[in-house]
Amino acid sequence: MHRRKLLETAIALGGSALVCTIAPAASARSTSRLFVIARSKNANLVSYDIRRKSDGSLDRADPLVAYWILAAEDNRRESLSWLERRLAYGYEVSDVSDNGFRLRLSAFERRPVRVERDADGAFRARTQIANRPAFLRRVFVDTDERGVLPSVNYVELHGRDATRSSPVSERLAP
Repeated sequence: MHRRKLLETAIALGGSALVCTIAPAASARSTSRLFVIARSKNANLVSYDIRRKSDGSLDRADPLVAYWILAAEDNRRESLSWLERRLAYGYEVSDVSDNGFRLRLSAFERRPVRVERDADGAFRARTQIANRPAFLRRVFVDTDERGVLPSVNYVELHGRDATRSSPVSERLAP
């Protein structure tokens, strides 16, 4: 059975128990969107969110979460699979402090990302886009799905110029 169907079945069979089990942990933390990865395959997105503790500070033990937003279906949220975390959408976090951390994305390991807190307390993903310091908002991956495994045609990075606050984008070849 497909993993989404398994989840739906589990919720249907024991939804109230499941909610009771998860509710206390969920209330202790909140998230805010950092950026998303979109694909040419469908409208589904992978969202990368900052995790905060109940007092609003960065959850230094587990500062980032990535998950699917199934926009092509019913907009529900779904965890990434083990394979998705290991290959395409995975990440590594290092040098965590109250003001941010370093982020290495599996999707483009050669492009360093620094997540940092701005003057308003919001976190932003700073990287280079079109040779400019910029805040990453969206990654778009164009793929060719005809083979056994999809191949990447190009990747586009979209964000805001960190000094001029104007939109900036860059297309990367694989």
